[in-house]
Amino acid sequence: EGKGLGLWGPGGYRVAKVLHKIEIEGKSAVALFDTGAIYTYVRSDLARGVPRVEVPTPPRVAIGGKVTEIKELCFVRGKIEGLDFVAEAVPVDELGEADGHKLDVLIGARTMEQW
Repeated sequence: EGKGLGLWGPGGYRVAKVLHKIEIEGKSAVALFDTGAIYTYVRSDLARGVPRVEVPTPPRVAIGGKVTEIKELCFVRGKIEGLDFVAEAVPVDELGEADGHKLDVLIGARTMEQW
């Protein structure tokens, strides 16, 4: 079951964020759906063995209070309430916590638009 969080984005606009249990590469995962994020991020250990591509001109993004470069993307398969999806994601070591839950995946707007 999803749980909504009410947060404000940097421009003063409302950002919709929802926590939900999903499946990534056959493993249970806690996902934060964040309309304020462009990219989707996944913990590297969940994306072990999936196809990856190097990003020729790495963009810089802020995630978890740190600025980082996106050097590679991976392609993960998952399920949300039994519905299959494939997403381009940024593999990261850690995503932190939201509402007391350790995050495995952060689903950004680009992935949400594909549904």
